[in-house]
Amino acid sequence: MNNLPILFDDKVNSPELLALMRQFGENTYLTAEEINKMRDGINELFANIGGNQLIQNTGLIRNGQVFTFQPLWVWKILGEYYSNEQIIMHAVQYSQAGYWRMVLFYANAQNEILMNNGQEVPLSQSPYEPTLPANCVRLTALPVYESSYGNWQEPIIGDNFKDKSESSIIDIYNVGSLPNLSVNSNAAHFRIHNASDLKSLYLSEISNNYPGKLFYITNKKNTEFVIPHNASGVNIHQPFVFPTNTNYTVQPNETLTFYWSENKLNYLSSNMSVAAKRTFDLHFYNLSLSISAANVNFVHCKWTSWTFNSVTSFTDLDLVTTLQGSSEIITPYKCKVIGVSGNYGGSGQNVNCGIYKSSGLSGSRLTPIYKFRLLDGGQGISDIVDYNSVIDSNKGIKLGFKSDIAITGTYGVLTVHFEEVL
Repeated sequence: MNNLPILFDDKVNSPELLALMRQFGENTYLTAEEINKMRDGINELFANIGGNQLIQNTGLIRNGQVFTFQPLWVWKILGEYYSNEQIIMHAVQYSQAGYWRMVLFYANAQNEILMNNGQEVPLSQSPYEPTLPANCVRLTALPVYESSYGNWQEPIIGDNFKDKSESSIIDIYNVGSLPNLSVNSNAAHFRIHNASDLKSLYLSEISNNYPGKLFYITNKKNTEFVIPHNASGVNIHQPFVFPTNTNYTVQPNETLTFYWSENKLNYLSSNMSVAAKRTFDLHFYNLSLSISAANVNFVHCKWTSWTFNSVTSFTDLDLVTTLQGSSEIITPYKCKVIGVSGNYGGSGQNVNCGIYKSSGLSGSRLTPIYKFRLLDGGQGISDIVDYNSVIDSNKGIKLGFKSDIAITGTYGVLTVHFEEVL
């Protein structure tokens, strides 16, 4: 039984009871103020020796002036576990010229990772690290100069983070369907040898669960087995949840990683995801562009049995653009653009290109997913802008061109490379 922290409300003195106790001497009783002070002191001691600490560090990445905490950092405050399920980003501005400061990152009991910018001081002085607020966990701190950052301090994991038993592997030889797999240990890796499906885990109190705890399921069979998405019903306890909202077929020797949150096992990754992704290319050959005036486009290109021959007009290649009347290709499955390649020449003018995902309606508003520039004279492609946009299955893709001047009779080839998104 865990008796800490002590969470009772403040005690209040009763004048009648206090008068009664005083006749026995002040050394024979405690006032309400003294009881409250003892409670606060015990809780403070508990927090300092293990109640508040970092449990899991999944990574901190800097890109320019933006610092990104990866999902599933885990920390403990007053015996309770907390975690960020999404990335958390903080922009850290440089200090003014001739000054520097210390920036503190810390976590609270609302599953947040926060930043305190600290006070700037002249370079001749030493800045103080901002004070850590009560009931929070210090993650890291770093010095910030007028045009650079110092090295951030490696986050310190609490002493009682993971029991070694959490790294244990358990082999499961049950045959047939498994509504639940009872886990009566702290192990987190299970290898399936015979079962046809696994619907849930049944995690006991001794499993030492906390938000973000990682679990692993490995298929040791020579054939596939299925893990249903968010199974329910009799004997279903902690189900598995997949972002696709569909059942997952586990391949031989495939290992899936899940994280525990809100009494469910949420899919994180697979050791085969990259190899299993399908790819396809759109090949536009004998690409002929005839643009009679700036921003007016005649598109004539072929892809397998698809033929495009239409007039397309749009204003620019920025965030949202209207294309009218152009043909489109329908995606075979959920995917994203991973690159383009090709050659173009003959006009003396570079041509801007945009790939858009559409609703399939003529004249509908479109969203760009990829932008690039075809360089004249067979010089390849430059100025790529990848919006990292996912295109759902059975959605339209359109290709648009733009030139700042009129061009006529230019030719080239263009290939757009796509990869499946699992």
